[in-house]
Amino acid sequence: MSDGKNTILTFSRSEGGHRRSYIDFVGTLFQARRVGAKRLLWSREPVFFLMIEESFGFFVLLGFWRALLGRRTVGLLFRPGPAVHGAGMRHRIKRTVLKLMKHIGSIKVLTIVPFSIAAEFATIADDWIYDLQLWDLSEAGKTDLLPQPEGAVASEIVALAKGRPVICALGIQDQNKGFDVFARTWSQSAELRDRYFFAYGGTVTPVLRDLADALAAKGCMGLNRQISDAELFQIYSVSSAAWCLYDKAYDQASGILGRAIQFGLPAIVREGSLSHRLCVETGAPHIAATAETVEAKLAEGLPERDATRGAALAKHFRAVSAQKLAAALGAELQA
Repeated sequence: MSDGKNTILTFSRSEGGHRRSYIDFVGTLFQARRVGAKRLLWSREPVFFLMIEESFGFFVLLGFWRALLGRRTVGLLFRPGPAVHGAGMRHRIKRTVLKLMKHIGSIKVLTIVPFSIAAEFATIADDWIYDLQLWDLSEAGKTDLLPQPEGAVASEIVALAKGRPVICALGIQDQNKGFDVFARTWSQSAELRDRYFFAYGGTVTPVLRDLADALAAKGCMGLNRQISDAELFQIYSVSSAAWCLYDKAYDQASGILGRAIQFGLPAIVREGSLSHRLCVETGAPHIAATAETVEAKLAEGLPERDATRGAALAKHFRAVSAQKLAAALGAELQA
């Protein structure tokens, strides 16, 4: 049997979205093994759910079962907002269950949003860490974490931009991610097109394909498909700002924002959102706007990229989060 101080078991039903990156990164922090559901029932090792919402019912049942056995179960809560504020029956049940779990010492629920910017989340979670994608690229001694602009995608964007600053939208492109606002903002403003170049990488949801077509007609570069990590970093490397002006219904931690902050790259965020509050609290460069004001805000110009600030923040986020995670799991960090 593995020593619980040296090994943790990770659980994720899929590798979609950011999950593959999370799985790999956790493996650099701890001696970790990803296992299936059955393996978790009797394991003595601490169990770490990478996303509670992915399997909420299973997390709850397993957590209570393992608590009876005196074993530790930890999970990350990605979307605490609906559980705290939701009025529907499903949200009320979830809120009640999470509050109950706070009284069980061997179960730990961690949000990936600091309580300092959303104190109400402390009512349903034991503690918080920073989103892993706010600190997964941190490297000792480095003061600029942004990759060099190398590769075919980066070269194509530079050629098409013709000297204009690039604003990028990354990941799945749907209304939650504000792709409708992104597309209309650029395609409907000749002045903005003269000043900036917009580019996106990620699959556009079918209901917004007309907007993707309108962008293409105006000369925007779009990779309307799932992009690789290498392509993602190429797009970041030639951009002057990252689009994070997401829909009000999608108010949660963002890996796209996290990487931008690590790179010191300005982010365009929705005014009043959790992303906006995080940028204000950490001093990360950003523009806060709404769908109605973003064109005017962009006309005022972009903040400068602050690579040193980004690397310093990532280092700080890592120092805080790794220790909290280790304490919750009762596990030792790898050297």
